[in-house]
Amino acid sequence: MRNIIIVIAALMLNSTFVLASDKPLTSPDKVAAGEKLFATNCSTCHGPQGKGDGPAAMAFNPKPRNLQTEPFKGGTEDAKIFATISNGLTGSNMPGFAQLNETDRWNLAFFVKLLRKN
Repeated sequence: MRNIIIVIAALMLNSTFVLASDKPLTSPDKVAAGEKLFATNCSTCHGPQGKGDGPAAMAFNPKPRNLQTEPFKGGTEDAKIFATISNGLTGSNMPGFAQLNETDRWNLAFFVKLLRKN
């Protein structure tokens, strides 16, 4: 019951709040699609390899996270990465990308997870 109340409150406060739905299976094609989405939507802040060194990074405090080495504030599980991409992070400059369709957000999550592993 408490979780339902939290979700309802979050939905009322932020109309772009998105819950991670059933996670699709990943594939090389999905990761490649995520890499293209990362280059378009994320590399300006996080840099082309996700090291937090994009051209806009100097303008932010706190700086964008180095996705390869720094802990993820929202967690490293696929669904948590998806939720962070969808909703952004409170208390940081990380916006949500709910304007991307669900498939694109999952593909982006798969690529970000791969950055972490490498």
